[in-house]
This record gives sequence, C-alpha cells and structure tokens, in this order.
Amino acid sequence: APVSSNVLITELMRNPGQAEDTTGEWFELYNTLGRAVNIRDWVVRDEESDRFVIDRNLLIPARSYIVLANSNNTRRNGGLTPVHYVYNVSLFQLDRNDQMSLFNANNRRIDRVNWGAGGFPGQPGRSIALRDVGLDNNFGPNWCLSSKRYGSGDRGTPGAANDCPATTPPRRAPVRTPTRPMAPVRTPTRPVAANPTAPRRVTAPTPRAVTKAPMTMPVMEPEMPSAGR
Repeated sequence: APVSSNVLITELMRNPGQAEDTTGEWFELYNTLGRAVNIRDWVVRDEESDRFVIDRNLLIPARSYIVLANSNNTRRNGGLTPVHYVYNVSLFQLDRNDQMSLFNANNRRIDRVNWGAGGFPGQPGRSIALRDVGLDNNFGPNWCLSSKRYGSGDRGTPGAANDCPATTPPRRAPVRTPTRPMAPVRTPTRPVAANPTAPRRVTAPTPRAVTKAPMTMPVMEPEMPSAGR
C-alpha cells in the first residue's frame, strides 16, 4: 500500500503455534494520523469471497494500534491480549488467503497487503510485522518475523510497536524516467569593442568640388543722338 494511507495493516498472525487457526489468528492496524479514526462500516476482505464488515463503532486513537482477532478467549486464542474487535472466522480467515484489503465506508481502498507476492517472511508461531510504519507495507523485505513472546508462547507484539531488528531493509526503488542528456548551452559571442582609451584616428572630410555658374554680363545698347542737334 502507499505509505500515505491513514490506516495501515502492520502485523499479521496467520499461523499460530499455541492455538488453532480458527481461534488464534489476528491482525493489527495502525492509525498514522494525529486524531482518532472511527472505522465503523469499514470492510476487511480478500480478492474473492472472504470478507467481514466492522459493525460497530471502533476507534483507533491517534498514532496507535488496535488488534482484530477471531477470538478474545485467552484460553483458546493462545493468550492473546488485547483484542479490540472479534470477527467471525467463518467469514474471514488469514491462513486460507494470500492477501487482504481494507476499505472504508465509502468503498475506497485504504490499504492492501499481498503476502502471496513473494519476499514476505513466514514461520508458524510467529507473526510477521512491518519494520516501520513509514515503509511500503506491500513490499515483502519491509517485513520481519516477530521475536517477542506473548500469551502462551507465540511471538508477536499485538497492539504495540513492532520489534523488528534494527537493520535497514531494502526499500522499493522508485521508478525513474530516463532523461536525455542536455545539449550544451552555447553563449552567443559579441564582437570585441574597441578599446575606449585608445586614441581615435580622425579622418578629415574630403572637400567637395564646387561648380560655379558662368557670370552673365549685361548687354549695353548704343545711345542714339537727339534730333535737335
């Protein structure tokens, strides 16, 4: 499941050693939020026909665990305590499934663990536990076998923080999109400006030829003598 889910499946007892499967199976949920969550009308199911509905108010306190089991009778369930909700074993049984999903009242899938996909640990009498609530709980290497004993001698941490060894498991690598090498960025070059401090060569303008128009002289007419002379 994605690690952004607000309620996570964090521990599973599929094969109890000190009780029958029909009375000693249980699983644990963890609320990652800073407020309580009521999971009334939520559905736990597999991919086929096994399913049950949480038919009463069931609060998971902020950042806390609850345990759901098929029996709260400590003489039959291997001494399991606490049990916050008892479901009908005829409707759902972990040992005959290889995955489980959690749906809210709006039929939205909140979480899913598919231990049949491979990579998950398993041993009778020991629960499998998520190493850290910040890890992907649908990835087998993020789970471990519990070591701490409870009740009649089976191993698990029902309703408490898990006790996986302090090792760093391999995380599921994110899918990376291949990138193309970037073309080198070419910076345009500018022509080198002349040195502003160098003396500038002054070129005298070439004189233009002036064309003078020819001078026109006035024509003088000869003066005629007067008639009385």
